[in-house]
Amino acid sequence: MGFIVENAYFFGVLIVVPIWLYFFLKNKDSRKEMLISGITFGVMSVVLAKYFCLLDYYKPSYLIDGFLLEDFLYGFFLGGLSSEIGQLVLGKKDKKVRKPKYSYFLIFLIITFLTIFLSIYVFKINSIYAITIPPFLIGIITVLVNKKFLKVSIVSALIVLIITLLVYNIVLLFYPDLFIQELYIEHITKASFLNVPLPEILFALALGFGASSYHELIFGFEYE
Repeated sequence: MGFIVENAYFFGVLIVVPIWLYFFLKNKDSRKEMLISGITFGVMSVVLAKYFCLLDYYKPSYLIDGFLLEDFLYGFFLGGLSSEIGQLVLGKKDKKVRKPKYSYFLIFLIITFLTIFLSIYVFKINSIYAITIPPFLIGIITVLVNKKFLKVSIVSALIVLIITLLVYNIVLLFYPDLFIQELYIEHITKASFLNVPLPEILFALALGFGASSYHELIFGFEYE
């Protein structure tokens, strides 16, 4: 009990691991994308936490002080899942239709950092909302370019939301004051859904929606 309270972030990440392992082992064709996306989102999570989120959104206890291990693991496991889970649940297969267009990656990168910069430094928006906007915009662009991605993107968003609600409610069983103690709750809305603050709900939906098909768009795949 004491370990969970003192290391709630780490405990929450551990809950995601069996889900990630199940889908990682279920389809060997998805493993490469899950790993690449996981590493990408893991690194992004550390950067965003260090320079933005730790300043105005959350203040978690880390397993190793000063080492943002949990942020990387959160991005790695949930980001990796988000990139494939909708496709796997729907039984969709990738079909190569063209050569990769790395310009999409550049566009997505620019959108991410420009949107976050403008949101935080110009419009003075809390970082959790600032980092929610880019994956949502990326998802919109992906679907507009190829409408075949829409169903997978929506399913992915809903599944990532369900996983988020499940993880938080399990942690809350052991640590009811989680959000009071580890969020700058005065900086965000107190609205919630199934015990989880609205910003976390919105971010889960955006992550699942935006991460689901960006890889396919960049590397020239469609769903069969």
